[in-house]
Amino acid sequence: MSRLTPAWIFLLALFTLPAIAQSPDIPEAGSVEAIAAATTDPHYVSPWVSYIPQSSTVPSPEKFLGRIMGAPGELLGTEKAYPYARALAAASPRVRVFTIGYSEEGREILLLAIADEAGIRALDRLKDATAALADPRRTNEAAAEKIIVSSRPIYYFNAALHSDETGSTEAMLELAYRLTVSEQPMIQRIREQVVVLINPISNPDGRDKMVDWFYRYLKGKTDRTTLPRQSPPYWSRYTFVDINRDTHQQTHETTKAVHRMFHEWHPTVVHDLHEGTPLMMTWNGTGPYNPNIDPRFLNPIQKWNGTVLFPPRASSLGRLATTSTTRKRAHLQHWTTRHAGRKKCCAISTGRHGIHCRKG
Repeated sequence: MSRLTPAWIFLLALFTLPAIAQSPDIPEAGSVEAIAAATTDPHYVSPWVSYIPQSSTVPSPEKFLGRIMGAPGELLGTEKAYPYARALAAASPRVRVFTIGYSEEGREILLLAIADEAGIRALDRLKDATAALADPRRTNEAAAEKIIVSSRPIYYFNAALHSDETGSTEAMLELAYRLTVSEQPMIQRIREQVVVLINPISNPDGRDKMVDWFYRYLKGKTDRTTLPRQSPPYWSRYTFVDINRDTHQQTHETTKAVHRMFHEWHPTVVHDLHEGTPLMMTWNGTGPYNPNIDPRFLNPIQKWNGTVLFPPRASSLGRLATTSTTRKRAHLQHWTTRHAGRKKCCAISTGRHGIHCRKG
């Protein structure tokens, strides 16, 4: 990832200083400069994440791991991410860590729960409340209204399902720290009113293979013409297996662990983090797909896709051009109608290059 010039760093600091000055947080020494230096363009940094809040009792990612999250040329595997998650829980009564399963290769699958102290003490009661609200067979509308008054929404982040989409693990560990220590009014309200669950590495076998591959073959290399492939042919223990497709069959231990979490916690919001190319566009299944391509060419393809491959309700995520094959388009239609559960979905690309949301 390219670094900014000193002039850009100065401008970024100038932009964020007023917001920091109004914040009750004290920035950790050097964090503003480190984040600016690791950001490709000042427009990609919100004042909310332009610094790391300082804490005298809870270790920040930089103090524990020696660098900011998202630093160029570095990746965290389970051997560092999991000890940091446990260090947060050991240092703060606002965090608890659970083991929700083990991968095929025996790696833990961890879940962090973050809330204020009262919320952490009441986790069992809050889980019971969401379970009751999720089952209208035993909870009528009147009972639900009473439960809602004393319960909280549960917001679940699922990170690093696809191991070659590498940014979400570090983004989630930084978020966990911010939610734990920041005294921003917005963060305080989140802790008081919500339970946040974070699964920082939902596919630990694939993540560790990716990290090993990066340090062995990619780190420090910038000549794209001579680079090896950007990731190993693994998304878990097995070759070329996309765990997205295991949601229904539940043959993988990682999938089983996440499903057990669903049935135990009944999260109100599920936020599954993925990555793609920056500046992706949304496509609702209608034209024009690209103003430079004759619709007489595209319309028959779309008609064939909608009537032969999938029913008319199918829509797809697309890119700026439609040069992909029909097979690729069919995969994208499958993604939105099957993986996205036929509902509005949001996949977030994370990283210091920016955050881009695609909806289908």
